[in-house]
Amino acid sequence: MNSLFFLPVTLLLGILLGNLYFRGLWTTVQKLSTTQNPILLTLGSFFGRLAIALTGFAFVLAIAQENALWHLSVCLGAFIWVRNRIIETHILHFKTSYFNTSTNLTKNWPHY
Repeated sequence: MNSLFFLPVTLLLGILLGNLYFRGLWTTVQKLSTTQNPILLTLGSFFGRLAIALTGFAFVLAIAQENALWHLSVCLGAFIWVRNRIIETHILHFKTSYFNTSTNLTKNWPHY
């Protein structure tokens, strides 16, 4: 397959894998407080997400015969970029929802 054509495909695959992995992690953390068996949920989610991510990365290595490490690094870069975007989004959402409540929660907040 043409290496230049496959580069955007690996970028999109990295974005897809990152979304699946980190949104799955976020969903798992949200459900931990309501589940009957949190250890089973944690381990099942971890190994399921790990299997999906490793299969996706192995797919990139299998398809890209030439410059396989370059394609893998693009895929991993997109994977990490999605992680950073999700963290940034949730931290921003947490800050705005925590500090914009009707009660004055920041009255005793330490100011440095």
